Amino acid sequence: MNRVYAAVLGKPILVPAANTTSLGSALFAFLAAGTFSSLEEAQDALCSPHREVYPDARDVRVYNDLFDRFQELYFSPLPIGGANSR
Repeated sequence: MNRVYAAVLGKPILVPAANTTSLGSALFAFLAAGTFSSLEEAQDALCSPHREVYPDARDVRVYNDLFDRFQELYFSPLPIGGANSR
């Protein structure tokens, strides 16, 4: 699924090695308490390592083409009376 995300966004996806549930809340709590002076410092101290999933250029082209087709259909005007009118 991460390969799909990477291809749709056209950017690498960072996948954490450990469970990160509520980690964002903890980062901001430590930051608010003054434990860390910046969000980056808190991330460096608390976040687990991650792996990167890179998009495949061919997949990016396919998803970009599909998105262009979606936009063309979505924004095309329907005849008066809706899609079922003749």
